[in-house]
Amino acid sequence: MTIEGPNHKIAETIKENTGSKDQVILSMDSMQSVTSKDVKDGASYLSIMEKNLDVLKEALK
Repeated sequence: MTIEGPNHKIAETIKENTGSKDQVILSMDSMQSVTSKDVKDGASYLSIMEKNLDVLKEALK
């Protein structure tokens, strides 16, 4: 798992060093890059945390 953003080098390196290399890299939103446009478009603390909960559920399957 990573936080949002384009740089997932560490996660990619870990994935490439596993036997099967078929893992999915999931991203959580740390809310560090929420913009006023995101808020205007409906983003809220609760909606972002609900998306993070979905990511956690996926990770724990």
